[in-house]
Amino acid sequence: ALTSVSIIGWLSPEKRKHMTFVGEKGTLIFDDVAEKKLILYRGADVTYPEYESELPLTRELRMFIDSVRHKSFALDSLDLGCTIVSLVAAAEASARAGGIRTDISV
Repeated sequence: ALTSVSIIGWLSPEKRKHMTFVGEKGTLIFDDVAEKKLILYRGADVTYPEYESELPLTRELRMFIDSVRHKSFALDSLDLGCTIVSLVAAAEASARAGGIRTDISV
């Protein structure tokens, strides 16, 4: 069970470069300014888990460009993409209107 979580979005005035997640089986530390950004402590064992260094949006854009080049679109991915665009548009409309509840057309 996770015992401590801090959730800070990109709009938050507080910018974090270091987060610690403590669970029953160990502690995971993310440090955005460290050379090895992830550190996993399990008792006396310390490991540095592998992770993708490519930014998520960069990966998504690359996959989209590849789909256009090869004319191969997965309908599930397109549906998910349309849903995400609708959610982002609704969030932006709500923020511009002072945070009022906004209908989502998905």
